[in-house]
Order: sequence, then C-alpha cells, then structure tokens
Amino acid sequence: MHERYLQRFLVACLSVAASLGPSLSTADEAALAEQLRGGGYHLFLPHAAAEQTYPTDYRDPPECAPRTWLTPTGWGTAKAVGVGLLKRGVLVEVVHASPVCAARHTAYLVIGADRVRIDPQLAIDCGNRDAATKSAAELRALLRAPLPYSDVNVAVVAHPCSLAAIADPQWPACARQPEPGSVVVLSTAGAAIRWVGCLSATTLTAWSREREF
Repeated sequence: MHERYLQRFLVACLSVAASLGPSLSTADEAALAEQLRGGGYHLFLPHAAAEQTYPTDYRDPPECAPRTWLTPTGWGTAKAVGVGLLKRGVLVEVVHASPVCAARHTAYLVIGADRVRIDPQLAIDCGNRDAATKSAAELRALLRAPLPYSDVNVAVVAHPCSLAAIADPQWPACARQPEPGSVVVLSTAGAAIRWVGCLSATTLTAWSREREF
C-alpha cells in the first residue's frame, strides 16, 4: 500500500516538473549572456516589485504617486538587472516601456532614461480583457519589429501578464510567468516569436556583484 502511494507521489512530481519545462543552469545562462553580446534579440523584463500589484499612475518618476513607486526591494532588483547585464557585456540599444510608473521606473534603473521609449499601448489592467488584448497585440508587434541594427538588442519592460497572453504553451515557466528581476530572451523568425532562454534574478544579481567586467 505504501509503495503504491509513493509511486503515485513520484509520478505527480514528475508531471509537475514536466509542466514547468526546461530550466537553464548557471552555465547555460552564462552561455546565453555570451550569445546576447552579439545582439539580435528582444529581451522582455517584467517590472520590478511596486507597492501596488499593477499601479496605473502614468506620471513620470519622481512625480509618481507614493504608492506607485517601486519598493526598496524592487529598486534593488532593477539595478541588479542593469548592472548584471552590463558586467556581462550585454548591451541594449533601446527599451520600450509601459507608461505605468513601476514599468517606467524599472526601465530607467535598468538601462537609463535616455534610451527609454514610453509606449502607451503597453499599459494594461490584467483584469480587463479588452485592455489585455490591446496590450498583447502591441507586445507582439514590438517583438516582431525589425531591430534597428543586427548587432543590438532591444528590450521591453512591461507586465508579466502581457507576455503570458502571447506565450506559447510549450515555453517553460520562466517565460510564461516571468518573475521580477528576470529576463526572457526572444527572437523572431517571420511572424513567429521564439523563446531562446531565460536569465534568472538570482544569476543577474550574482553577476551584478562581480568585481570585474
């Protein structure tokens, strides 16, 4: 009897693991960063943690209302992403950001305000079907757009549910449900959007603490 329950438990665990899809090891992530140094990819970054889950104040930081600011943790997370990418030689030419304060603030901290382009169509209320559909369509358009140069990367800072709306069910969890501080690497072939890999928040934070570039 106990063996039967154990067998069922192991099968359930394997099923859950399979549903999560492949995950990249630290070595895989280092290789992915090396690949990104050559450019040619789109990077999706979910906005860092804010005091509200989906703040909708569209004013520029620091004029954003207090409760739409990133939390101290969110601030540190966004900085770690930017520094981690920089220390691995991954350069981003431009960032398209949702006008929501948390996304703008994240984009400014990751890449610098001079390379951030605010895209009103990326604003989203995940509970509003019409808004979610419009945001998903805009994200698809951005990811399918040709890169300005073949050797650069372009990033999008928006809301996780935007990417979830267009993600292929076969993509791993890190791409379908990206966590704050992570980076999802995508490429396009024609109209198809292809998942290339994920950089975890843990790895990017570790890279940001490296002494040397």
